[in-house]
Amino acid sequence: MRRAGALAEEHLLRGYDSIHLAAAELSRGDDALVFVAGDDDLCAAAERIGLEVIRTG
Repeated sequence: MRRAGALAEEHLLRGYDSIHLAAAELSRGDDALVFVAGDDDLCAAAERIGLEVIRTG
């Protein structure tokens, strides 16, 4: 939850979006991880922290 709060502040994200991003970040060690979302701001934040992203929107 602390990391989600930090991500929300750093990337100006809404609460649930920051939780989604924090959960993906915790799974980063999984080579098969691909972050999928339709929100442009959330996808941009995921790319900034180094996640592979697929945009659905």
